[in-house]
Amino acid sequence: MFNFHFVRALKVGGVLAYAGCLSCCINHYCGSVVVIEGNSMQPAIADGDVLVAERFSVRRHSYSIDDIVVAKNPRQPSELLCKRIKALPFDKMIVKDEDDFPRKKWIHKGAVWLEGDNRAVSLDSRRFGEIPIGLIQGKVLFRIWPLSQFGFVR
Repeated sequence: MFNFHFVRALKVGGVLAYAGCLSCCINHYCGSVVVIEGNSMQPAIADGDVLVAERFSVRRHSYSIDDIVVAKNPRQPSELLCKRIKALPFDKMIVKDEDDFPRKKWIHKGAVWLEGDNRAVSLDSRRFGEIPIGLIQGKVLFRIWPLSQFGFVR
């Protein structure tokens, strides 16, 4: 009797280990589910929205202006940011400083400029400058919650 329960526990443990490894691989190589905290991307994305972000674009560095991405915060790498790409490497843009004075900014090779849609509350490249492309963790594809807004995010 003991042998039967032991073998069954080993089988269940093996299935759980396999499922855990599969889940980690999907999360690392394919994409992940992201829960949004904060209002920096309103009206496009609201606090509490649940999004799916894919990682294929990350490996290919395939980004466009106005793509919404999830990136590590350059000041606190354990924290993720959800922002819109406003400039790509070698782009020239006009940036307003704290005094609302416009100045020209060139984006360096291997970097992007990220901004939130809600400028009043967004912590983004206007505060910490351009960020390395390597900090981008995923490109947002679609929203899965709330169900009333299920679909692709623009």
